[in-house]
Amino acid sequence: MNKFRLSDGSFVLFTGTELLKKLRLAATAVGPDTLGFTAKEIGLHSTRSGAAMAMYLADISVFTIMLLGRWSSDAFLRYIRKQVKEFSNDVSSKMITKESFFTIPSASSGDPRIPDHPLNLASRNNNGLGFKSTIKPLASVFH
Repeated sequence: MNKFRLSDGSFVLFTGTELLKKLRLAATAVGPDTLGFTAKEIGLHSTRSGAAMAMYLADISVFTIMLLGRWSSDAFLRYIRKQVKEFSNDVSSKMITKESFFTIPSASSGDPRIPDHPLNLASRNNNGLGFKSTIKPLASVFH
């Protein structure tokens, strides 16, 4: 049995089967064109992972999420997704704080970012040897 708390503070008990019926009914009402999936594609596993995500976004501790979700391992972390809204907050307002900026002029021959510069290991040729071959292992246990 599961519990849902109403706005008046009382609780309503419901089974997983009842929850699945209500979720699928709501999905049918909204429609697959809006949702991007059909009602038949909804299962209760998505509510479990959704609850883990909701608790994470509410800053509930990982330990509490594990206890409430009856997770015996940290497997629920696969369901925690970074939310674009969460990490892009105020990006546009931060972008306009600099009224002017300039482009760095073309690299000069002394710039280590240019190909074949002695300090640019990623593009150095070394007489036909690439970057990986310029780094020699100190010892190998596989010899």
